Formats: sequence, structure tokens, C-alpha cells
Amino acid sequence: MVSGLDSTIIDIIESHPSIIIGTCDRTLVPTVARGFGARWLSGGDALEVLVSCWPGPRTRTNIEETGRIAVTFTAPETFESYQIKGRVTEIATCTPEDLALAATFTEVIRARIVALGEPPELVRVTFAASGLFRVRVAPDAVFVQTPGKNAGERL
Repeated sequence: MVSGLDSTIIDIIESHPSIIIGTCDRTLVPTVARGFGARWLSGGDALEVLVSCWPGPRTRTNIEETGRIAVTFTAPETFESYQIKGRVTEIATCTPEDLALAATFTEVIRARIVALGEPPELVRVTFAASGLFRVRVAPDAVFVQTPGKNAGERL
């Protein structure tokens, strides 16, 4: 398991938080996409993330070109955030199990955001997956991204 990863962070990841995927191409031009669910594989050595092609249509191409990814998980109620950077070791088509995870994720994250007072119509559009695919990530580093004095600190 990567240094800095503990049960608190794993609990946040598995609570269906907001997930933002960051990638860049070979010339370091960035793009972002939304994640629609994540899970740790047995032993904690790999993370699987369901990635939407919207709003980042170059995300998959960037991953195929560079093999690098940054995944940020944020609890919408508190903005507690962690970023995991790593190497993508597998890109795959979603299985029925993946699609079930994405459906659960979507239902939970939409409810969490609406409970904070955001308009349901906006939340429905913002958290709408398109062209989902699964990546397996071998984490290299974990960073605090919660706004404040420790933001950017490597764990």
C-alpha cells in the first residue's frame, strides 16, 4: 500500500465522494473528467476508478499516451479532499458490476449535493456519465487537497 494511505482516506473514497480525474498529454496540456465510482482492490495496492468521457474527451487518449493519472476525491459536505497520483496499469470496458457501482455512485453523490442546496436539475446534468470506462491505478503518492494550510502536502 502506498505511503500515506490510511483507513480514513479509504473510507472517504468508498463513501461516493465527488471524483475529479486529471490527466495531461505528452506536451503537458491538461484535461479533466469526472469519476463515477471507485474501489480498492484487495490488499490496497490498486485502485479502480470509473471514468466518464465527459467533460474530458481527451482523458482516455491522455492515459493511453502517458499512463499517468491524478484522482481527487472530495467530500462535498466538508471539502475534505485527497488526491492520488499514479500509473494506470489497465484500461477496460465497464462490466455489469462496474455499471452497478456507477449507478449507486450517481444516486448517492446527487443526493449529497442536492442536500447541500444545489438545484436538482443542475446536479442531474453535472453528474451524468457518458462513455464510461474503467482504469486500474497503481498509486505512487497521496496528497491532502482539503483547502487550507495543508493543501498540497504529501502524506
